[in-house]
Amino acid sequence: MSFLDSLFGGKAKNRDLASANRSATAALDNSIAAQRAALSQGTTTAIGNINSGYDTARSDITGGYANARDAIGSGYDTARSDITGGITSARSAIGSGFDTARGDITTNYGNAEGAINAGMDRARGLMNPLVESGKQYNAMLADALGANGAGARTAFYDNNVRNNNDFAFADQLAAKQLQAKLNASGVTGGRAGALQLRQGAQRIEDRTNQYLDRITQQGARGDQAATTLAGMETGAGTQLAGIRTRLGDRLSNLETNRGTALGGLDMQGAGLLASNATARGTALGNVDMQGANALSNNAVGRSTALAAVNQGNAQQLANVEGNYGTNTAGNAINYGNALSATRGQGLNTMLQLAGLAIRAGTPGTNGVSPFGNMRDGTNSLWGRA
Repeated sequence: MSFLDSLFGGKAKNRDLASANRSATAALDNSIAAQRAALSQGTTTAIGNINSGYDTARSDITGGYANARDAIGSGYDTARSDITGGITSARSAIGSGFDTARGDITTNYGNAEGAINAGMDRARGLMNPLVESGKQYNAMLADALGANGAGARTAFYDNNVRNNNDFAFADQLAAKQLQAKLNASGVTGGRAGALQLRQGAQRIEDRTNQYLDRITQQGARGDQAATTLAGMETGAGTQLAGIRTRLGDRLSNLETNRGTALGGLDMQGAGLLASNATARGTALGNVDMQGANALSNNAVGRSTALAAVNQGNAQQLANVEGNYGTNTAGNAINYGNALSATRGQGLNTMLQLAGLAIRAGTPGTNGVSPFGNMRDGTNSLWGRA
């Protein structure tokens, strides 16, 4: 190494400075590369975690709301089935109740009709013999009065008055009694015979009138019985007509009430099913809206999180790049300053040597010889007292 190289630092010192500068620059490059890689890896990991988390959340949201829809559908289907089953059971109960009522009404009115018919049968059994007897007596009276011809009239008197064995004993007794009176009175002959004939004729007339009165009475009884039976038949017919009319009215009202009850039940069932369908739609709509909001929030949250990660990464990368630029510039400045300082130190050394030479010829404090001055100058140069 020449004296000047040793004096100004020389090429070796410059090489050392250059090597140190390259090492510092390489260290900065390695550091920023590591920081860039770490930021990139961290950002990639964060984005992956965000996407994974939000994908899982989206899957959970979708699955949860799908399960909620299924639960709503199942619940409302069960409710619809219960409503339909309840309405069916209620219709069956109404039908059964009204059928029972119809049977009871029909049976009771049938019993009432049967009672009337039975009563009329008993009445006919009691009244018909009187009616028939009355018909017979009226026929006999018609014969007696000649309504059925002279032959019938003669036959009536022959069979019932003149030749009636029931009157023979009474006629004989009356004849004997009259004969005794006539004998006691001394009436005999034709006069006695005429009196006998007159008394016999009177007895026949009286007997006939009595018999006709009896026939008339019996006929009247038969007529009365017939009239009474006819009234009873009329009354029974009226009662039966009334029963049947009331039965028809009752059954008509019953069926009207049945129809009203079933119609009301059907309307109630339709209302319940409509409410069920409306509630199902509302519930599903709410679930869908909640699901859409949840998915929208998930997407917004993902975007926000990703933007925050990317923004943070960009900011950190900008800081790293800024620090790298600052450090690189500082390194270059330090390198330049070191070169400049090395050259400045050589120049200062030259100036100090020149001053030393000048001072060598100047008397010093330790003597006036040049060596004394040189020693003082050297000590001063190297900082020794």
